[in-house]
Amino acid sequence: MSLISNTKNGLLKLKQKKYVTLLLSLFTLFTLFISIYFYSKKIESVITSEGEKQASLSKIDSTIVIATPLSSTGLQLFLSTFQTRAMCKYNNNYYIATSGGLLVFDLEGKLVKHYTNLDGLPSIDLTALVVFRSQLCIGTSDNGLVIFNGKDFIHHKIQKPVIRQISSLLATEERLLVGTFDGGLLAFDGLKFTRQDQEIKPIPQITSLLQNGNRLYIGTYASGLYLWQESRWQQITKQENLPSNRITALSEDKRGVIIATDFGVVLRTDTGEIEKINSIPNIISLAKIGEKLWGGLFTGDVVEIFDKSVSVYPINKASDSINDSDKTKFTNTILWSNGEDQNLFALTNKGILRADINKTHLEFDRFGTNSPLSPLTANHISSMAFDEGGRLWIGYFDQGIDIFDLETMQLITHLQDNTIREINFISLDPLTSKMLVATSTGLAVFDNQLQYKTLDERTGINSNMIAHVLLVPSSNNINNEPQLAIATGRGLTLLQGNIARSPISLPNNYLYTSAFVNNRLFVGSLGGLIEMEGLRVIRSLTINNSKLSHNWINALLAVNGTLYIGTNGGGVDALTPTGELINFSPEIGKFDVNPNAMYADSQYLYVGSLGDGIFLLDLKSKIWRKFSQALPSNNVTAIVSNEKNVYFATSNGLLKIDRKTILGN
Repeated sequence: MSLISNTKNGLLKLKQKKYVTLLLSLFTLFTLFISIYFYSKKIESVITSEGEKQASLSKIDSTIVIATPLSSTGLQLFLSTFQTRAMCKYNNNYYIATSGGLLVFDLEGKLVKHYTNLDGLPSIDLTALVVFRSQLCIGTSDNGLVIFNGKDFIHHKIQKPVIRQISSLLATEERLLVGTFDGGLLAFDGLKFTRQDQEIKPIPQITSLLQNGNRLYIGTYASGLYLWQESRWQQITKQENLPSNRITALSEDKRGVIIATDFGVVLRTDTGEIEKINSIPNIISLAKIGEKLWGGLFTGDVVEIFDKSVSVYPINKASDSINDSDKTKFTNTILWSNGEDQNLFALTNKGILRADINKTHLEFDRFGTNSPLSPLTANHISSMAFDEGGRLWIGYFDQGIDIFDLETMQLITHLQDNTIREINFISLDPLTSKMLVATSTGLAVFDNQLQYKTLDERTGINSNMIAHVLLVPSSNNINNEPQLAIATGRGLTLLQGNIARSPISLPNNYLYTSAFVNNRLFVGSLGGLIEMEGLRVIRSLTINNSKLSHNWINALLAVNGTLYIGTNGGGVDALTPTGELINFSPEIGKFDVNPNAMYADSQYLYVGSLGDGIFLLDLKSKIWRKFSQALPSNNVTAIVSNEKNVYFATSNGLLKIDRKTILGN
């Protein structure tokens, strides 16, 4: 091969290599372009997805309803408004949020109005008040936010996510900040809600809100303090020298912010330092008037807070100035001042007190007159019964017993001591006219003079924690003397005279109720329905061996030979005289039946539920109906009736209904 040919071939190969290299470079660039394109699209998708996620997190779905007052014909409410939670000045009156509705007083303490659910309030268990854009904003414990414009109640029901417990409200110029116990921090612009803590998990169990300059402070029940500053969140806990993670109150200070906890008070300075003020425990509220700082205590007293010291003003020892004859103590003192005068208000479990801070010694006096709708000592009723004289006995979850004149609903007397406090069940013994009261410390037997003796473990009952008592006929002795079936948390005791006997063993010893039907004693337990003959167990019905809808039996009632069974989760069953077990869930659904909340008269079986109101069974037509609209709470805890009226007790007060109202609707 010649030199020229070799040269041509070399140039040709070199040219081919250049083309190959160029093609490889172009392919590499194309591949890189495609990779960059799809990577940028992926980043864009992630950003879009994150944006949509953040938008979804910040979005709150709610409905707006202008509440309509209910017709009060045939209806009468009885509540307790002693538990006061918040106070606000609005339209030249004082508005008070209570556990029994909204009270309005003039500036001298005269009652102007008592708003309840009959006036359109969607809940009467109120927690917070603040004025925002010339309207009164009301937080509730179970039904979201309510706006009052002086005439109508406008209910803002938060549905997605479901948020019910409003614990704190803070009005700013632009928005209303809503602290919740079950849904984090929200903002409300007058029309819609948006979430404010979407960058982090919803702030849990908010207790207090404070804006100080461009900083927002959020106190929580167990997670310390959250701070929003310069578009970022910061969490401050015991690790940053807080006395406790339970923040109970916040207050402004010229040096920073005062933070009250259940184990002391500190100052967080504007530079972020934590300085200890004092270690006084149980402060649940703060109020500042001028340069004076006051704290309200869980134990009821009031303290003036200084650096490193306090002055204590014991409300409970000032009974003369308060003119209070109630033996129960003031507790849960929430302090409030409008900043316009020198009055310091103390909201307590026993109403409102007021003191002038300019006096040498802080002295509190009663403020506000009682509402005619507020004769009850407390709202959480656990049991009711009529005595032989027709008086109504009302037992409370933890506040003893009230006895009322039925015609006037005037309080005759209040019974409460270390034994008569936590009431589980009340019943009349028609043979002796004595009242049987089951408590957490024994069975109290009251005579006609309201004197009682206690039956407990010392007298042979197998537990002091008594849930239910039933008079049972007996044919085991010559005198046919009846016996008491006493259901406790440790089993059953049959008491006849002074002789107490208990079965050797039961399928389950956690007992809640009992009933006697068709010559058999039936006992409701945590583990099913127990049928007994004397001390002997005949059979035990459970979900495994029968059509029983739930093993947890809260209530039993015998009506015309049929045993009605109220369960904790399965609704209502019935055991017929022929032994057939019927479940009513296809007609009324499954729900929780409360202890003591099954009652029957000549026309209806009444069933009170934990959160669904009342179910009524017409005993003739066998048709079920539901009733809830006028109840002070859908948690119905006890029911009694007479020829004129039916009384529905709830966890938040009492509703009296004319029987014609029920029969006519």
